[in-house]
Amino acid sequence: MKIAIVGAGAIGSGVGALLHQAGLDVTLVGRPAHVAAINQRGLIMDDVRPEAMRKVVLRIPAAERLTFTPDILAVATKAHDVAEACSQSLPYARGAPAVMMQNGISGDAIAGDILGRENIIGCIVRFGMVYLEPGVIVRHSAGRLLIGQSFQPNGPVTRRVAETLSIGIQTALTDNIGGARWTKLLYNVQAAVQAATGLSMEECGKRKDLVALGMEMVRETARVADAAGVRLARVEGIPLEAVAALRKLPPMTRETDLPKELSQLCVFLGGHSPMSSTLQSRKRGKSTEVDYLNGDVVKAARAAGTTAPLNENAVRLIHALERTDAYVTPEELWAALVGGRSATLSG
Repeated sequence: MKIAIVGAGAIGSGVGALLHQAGLDVTLVGRPAHVAAINQRGLIMDDVRPEAMRKVVLRIPAAERLTFTPDILAVATKAHDVAEACSQSLPYARGAPAVMMQNGISGDAIAGDILGRENIIGCIVRFGMVYLEPGVIVRHSAGRLLIGQSFQPNGPVTRRVAETLSIGIQTALTDNIGGARWTKLLYNVQAAVQAATGLSMEECGKRKDLVALGMEMVRETARVADAAGVRLARVEGIPLEAVAALRKLPPMTRETDLPKELSQLCVFLGGHSPMSSTLQSRKRGKSTEVDYLNGDVVKAARAAGTTAPLNENAVRLIHALERTDAYVTPEELWAALVGGRSATLSG
């Protein structure tokens, strides 16, 4: 089985590394500097998990473009690069099962319009990787993949893909990948807090106001999912029981202590890596995925006849900060997202 991973940044390179270590035939397709570094000295994966604490150098084939027909195509670009990546992968990728590893809820449809919806397999990635520099990634957590057909029931092809990926990474099947994407989105909307302030997960987790803000963004996103008629699916590490508990709690203030039952919902507490992919993009001066995270919530809210003011304000703020390459203080973030609504969030 030949596996091509297009968009090999942090997650794509990490997935490729784990599959390569398991003996699978993997080719990474990425940006010129990353590809050149891998071809020159190998892909360096530093594993900082306490149980691992080791660095490996992996001789994985890498190229700037897809030039062969893979048995499995994995697309690991950011959501805003999906259309370009899929278009460039044609004609080699035509007919191949395409495993889409993006955050957000719209990447599968974008890929389906190019590669054919019958070939699209959604994928939730549940481990942390950080792109350090060209040719170097850092692994911060173990984890799993959750996959499922995006536009039709799972069949033999999807099961074969799951079996193949499981050789290197524990992979489970779901019949509700759309609901799983929404569940992951509840987690991911909090990335705007990091992207706006430039603070690490650990730093954010030490501030009651930022934790409260993140939780209210989760609450708002869950409300939009309800309005859109979404049936949330279980995703490792994101307990739906905590989502249900959050719905019942009163709005949080800047001084609210996070209830213990919500701790697994807070990306800043025990997160899979020190920086969200959104903050990693900002640190490298790249465009973020905010339109496909918080922005997707706003679009879904409008389609359902409701609003998502926290997420909408987050999109507006992040775009403004991208233009000026600036960050805001936690106090400024609170004011920008909550506006003039005193110190209590209404969700």
